[in-house]
Amino acid sequence: MKADKRALVLVLLLLLAACAGGRGDVATARSLAEEYLSQLADATVADRGWARLLPDSRRAYADENEYLTLVASADWDSFRWRLVGEGDYCEDGGVYCVVRLDVAGAPESVPAFLLEPPGSRPDDRFSTLRLDDDGEVPGNAEIIVYFTPGGPRGILLGGG
Repeated sequence: MKADKRALVLVLLLLLAACAGGRGDVATARSLAEEYLSQLADATVADRGWARLLPDSRRAYADENEYLTLVASADWDSFRWRLVGEGDYCEDGGVYCVVRLDVAGAPESVPAFLLEPPGSRPDDRFSTLRLDDDGEVPGNAEIIVYFTPGGPRGILLGGG
């Protein structure tokens, strides 16, 4: 009987661990955001961060070619950013995390497709970066990293 209880407890712990898998944390979200933003400006990266976008977020573009054309035409020398290191947080048990940035010269320095990709509509505007001038939180922009429980994780283009 004791062996049955231990086996049951072990199974429950394994199920709990499996359910918790896919949840994000601030450190992982920061790493993914930094990877994506770095890949955008790096011409040696073939997909320029496309693979870091969630599949549903990719719908903001007609296809990868449209995305790559927009990335290639952007002025990456003007787009200077840094992770702030404060104000990052996760919600819904780590389903998504918000990473704070400071973008020099925003909004003028931000490639337009990061603020409003071609697939945006007036009633559901997508954006990779959300700019804000809220003096109560560090930085002037944020990016959302989504952790699909048991599925993909990556950059979420948020609506507004």
